Amino acid sequence: MAPPLWNAFWGTAVLLPLSFLVSTIFNTRRTEDSSYALWSTLLLRLCRLRLDIFILCPQYGLYVTPSTPPNLDPDTSISSSRTVFDNQARGVFVDNCLILPEVETTQHPNMMGKSLLEYLASFFETQSFFSETDVCTVNATVPIIVEQKRPPSRHPRDILAYYTQVQDLLKKASKQASDQGHCLFSMPRFGHQEQVMLIAASGVWWRFCLKRRADVADRIFNFTRFRETHLSRADEDDDAVDDESDLLTTPAEAEESATKREEARRQERQKSGSDAREERMRRRDQLREEIWKRGDAKDRLKKFVGLIGKGPYTLEELDECSRLVEESQGNVPVPFSNQFDGELQIGDPRLIEWSGPMRLGTPVSDKYMAFIKNILADLAKNEERRRNGGGAQ
Repeated sequence: MAPPLWNAFWGTAVLLPLSFLVSTIFNTRRTEDSSYALWSTLLLRLCRLRLDIFILCPQYGLYVTPSTPPNLDPDTSISSSRTVFDNQARGVFVDNCLILPEVETTQHPNMMGKSLLEYLASFFETQSFFSETDVCTVNATVPIIVEQKRPPSRHPRDILAYYTQVQDLLKKASKQASDQGHCLFSMPRFGHQEQVMLIAASGVWWRFCLKRRADVADRIFNFTRFRETHLSRADEDDDAVDDESDLLTTPAEAEESATKREEARRQERQKSGSDAREERMRRRDQLREEIWKRGDAKDRLKKFVGLIGKGPYTLEELDECSRLVEESQGNVPVPFSNQFDGELQIGDPRLIEWSGPMRLGTPVSDKYMAFIKNILADLAKNEERRRNGGGAQ
């Protein structure tokens, strides 16, 4: 039986950056950079801390344009040997990723005849510092790419606003991650890589897709289109900034403010929440009676939104919101992924299409996480076999 995905250590390691990400004090504007810590932690968990195999690399540049390119046609600019990088260069930078490098000893006289494992075994006995002339990266793959967007609002107007925001943020992240995968397959240095795992994330929500080279083999990556789609403007978000603002005060005033905040939090914890819970249960009971009344789908959606009120919202409520939204638009409902049956296998057709939104820690999320862990574990075993002289499989 496979070990559980979460234990006290990893549960805490995820909750810390997650709570920081949604903090109304330390991430007042809900910027996406605050989510790097969360997904760096998750990637470390998924690769089982195999930092002797994988490189964790936020903001990796898959492709960087020339500083003054004559054009941005991918046939000439991606593979150009005359590319010059400087602080004006732009390109395709992934928010986070794992890189699997193939490292070998060089032909330096001191390394002749030594395997990588032999070099590593004797390193601390014979060397007092790392030397870049001893080893070199001869090949590399990028098994997993993460594209992150800002988390959804902590104070949404209603469940429909929250649902729409989550869907929009994940849709943007999915499109950008797909384009990044396409870019990777268009790079000669990754010409041997046949597939890449893509993750689109926003706060506690994420989606997954397994992209294969065969799916994009006949289409050339177009950086100009990528730049216009993803780099021309920041994410538009009508609810981008919560009520809080970043303020600068004296250190003493900052300390006083923090003390008052802690006292307010302590008093809030002492308040009884029974009245609010009873009102919420009353609304949900009323919802179950009202939602199935005869009438137009838009009317049912409007009633549903009014009855649910303020969040946080359960997965079942978001599923119902999704169903009503799709019905009101005449589409087939695609629920949030809170239901799942069976185990994922590498040939599962669900994998090559973007999954529905998943909330971290739910059963369906854990199923996908376990699938990713297994793939990364197989890659690690192949790399160990290669280092031992057995060749990769």
